[in-house]
Amino acid sequence: MKMSKEEQKILFNEGFRFIKNNIDKAMISGVIALLIKKELQSFSFKDQIIIDALRRSMNELNYASIEDISEKLS
Repeated sequence: MKMSKEEQKILFNEGFRFIKNNIDKAMISGVIALLIKKELQSFSFKDQIIIDALRRSMNELNYASIEDISEKLS
């Protein structure tokens, strides 16, 4: 079934709005996935903000290394 141009435009706008409104959740999920998979490469500044928030979320992670956080999540 082929979509009309108007239907395509509506679908695109809805998808864009969803991503725009949920980008923070996607970024957090992405960093957590990297930590769980133990892909501990150098993280970007934005990734580091998420990791710092994870540290603050649990007392036992306050001074934890990235490796320790990864181990705790997996």
